[in-house]
Amino acid sequence: MEYVVRVSGLTQCIADEIVLDNVNFQVDAGKLFILFGYSGSGKTTLISILAGVQAYKSGTVEVCDRRDIGLVTQQYSLFTHLTVQENLQAIGMMKGMSPQELNHRVPSVVEALQLENALRHRAGRLPWGAQQRLALACAILNNPRLLLVDDILSRGDPESTEVIVRSTRAHVAQGNTCIWATGRLPEVFDLAASDHVEIGLLVKGNLTVHQPQEFAALMQDRTPQHLKRNGDTV
Repeated sequence: MEYVVRVSGLTQCIADEIVLDNVNFQVDAGKLFILFGYSGSGKTTLISILAGVQAYKSGTVEVCDRRDIGLVTQQYSLFTHLTVQENLQAIGMMKGMSPQELNHRVPSVVEALQLENALRHRAGRLPWGAQQRLALACAILNNPRLLLVDDILSRGDPESTEVIVRSTRAHVAQGNTCIWATGRLPEVFDLAASDHVEIGLLVKGNLTVHQPQEFAALMQDRTPQHLKRNGDTV
């Protein structure tokens, strides 16, 4: 099967501290790869490296064409002064989409993320859950082969969470790939109910890859303190 991400011997240091320590993994096309780790484990650093926005110390990182990557971060890159409709149009054009492509894709992502009633609202005035849905809509607008999601549900409402999870699953079901970072176990098990899932456990900069059943059994045998650095919070 064709891989979309392949990482070998990745090491990253920040302020002389090792954040990622000889990380190795591969994510194939059509997979949902859940990256689980508590605060300080290196999730955001790894997502940033995969997105090409952060350099790294050593190792090899192979990803698909950068133009085929959609990114949703904890701090959303929305134009807060523009409406939902204007955000989608502007970001679509920044992604190089033609007017015809935008006319086709915008209505479908608006429906999928349940943004119909917010199209004329300014993004900065939306409730947090609606901002999350808009951020994901912008990220998947050009149907990217690789979707990178960095811990976006920490402040979400239940309805928005359900819509976002469902839309992400649908994106992967179309043959695309998603790497989803989170520090919440219930979120992991919810996402792991999908097909074609692998889970990466990131502890103290070290990554191990597990199948969902194996991961669930592992979590039963380990307390949160075993998964954290000294001083880390959940």
